[in-house]
Amino acid sequence: MLGGCVKTYIPWPDGRFGAVFVAVKHPKRPLALRAFAFGVRHHPPESNAETVYEVADRRLGRQA
Repeated sequence: MLGGCVKTYIPWPDGRFGAVFVAVKHPKRPLALRAFAFGVRHHPPESNAETVYEVADRRLGRQA
């Protein structure tokens, strides 16, 4: 999911947190990455909190 986005773990390579980036035009370079979601990658099953992936979906205007 989150096609067209770049995801990473923080700390890398298997951290608890994640960041999601999207490619954007840059005024002086051919390409740039803009971070638009950061948070916990996975919550315990009993938690109702959003994961970083759900935040990214919402900010992209999609439903998780």
